[in-house]
Amino acid sequence: MLLVDDDPFVRDTLARLLAQHHDVTTADGGEAALALVAASRFDAIICDMMMPTISGREVYYLIAATQPGLERRIIFITGGTLAPDLPEFLAETGNFCLMKPFEIEQVLAVVASLASPS
Repeated sequence: MLLVDDDPFVRDTLARLLAQHHDVTTADGGEAALALVAASRFDAIICDMMMPTISGREVYYLIAATQPGLERRIIFITGGTLAPDLPEFLAETGNFCLMKPFEIEQVLAVVASLASPS
């Protein structure tokens, strides 16, 4: 799984907790994430929505354009104020979004649901 977050505390803490259950690769932003996605295969991507340079929304669209289908395996995380059109975006994509702070069990449940047949 790929974990993308520009906040080192969130990224490192979440990676450490997820690593007890999954193989985790981390990226400190959208550019690094896109480079990793181009070079490796990931079963799931956990991606912060609000990042400098390339947002989670842009990561979603760029992955959809280059690796169709993988964008459906992105789980968004976000905290603080929400962009006014975030609910529309999430409804359009159908992707999960977890609000910070969240419990590790919530993340694990959403990741497990990606593996479950719809």
